[in-house]
Amino acid sequence: MTASKTRPRVVLITYVWSVMMALLYLGLAGLCLFIFVSEAEETVPTSIQLFRWAVVCFVLILAVGHAVMPVLPRRKPVWVYGIVLLGLACTNLVQAPFAIPILVFWVKPAVRKYFNVSSHATVGPATAGA
Repeated sequence: MTASKTRPRVVLITYVWSVMMALLYLGLAGLCLFIFVSEAEETVPTSIQLFRWAVVCFVLILAVGHAVMPVLPRRKPVWVYGIVLLGLACTNLVQAPFAIPILVFWVKPAVRKYFNVSSHATVGPATAGA
């Protein structure tokens, strides 16, 4: 199966959404850092400080994860990566109204063809008698 030359509109929408999410996460990380350093460290318990830094690291990982989506090559793992990002967004009440429609169009045959994904992939062991 050869990859399609024309990019489906949902791919561009997904790339724009991914960049917007990366910017949102970077802004959130910056806001968290600003709040954390503006407070005197000696008044905050060590466990709270560790939790704060864990939140910042997690938000930065999400930012990088979304930022790389538009620059990845057109291959099957990238199509799956898009499903994973959209699936994670579906767990968030704020992002779900945007992510669910994008996810519905992301699994359509035109997008599969664009990423060179076989539309007749088997799940589980192949049956010998079929």
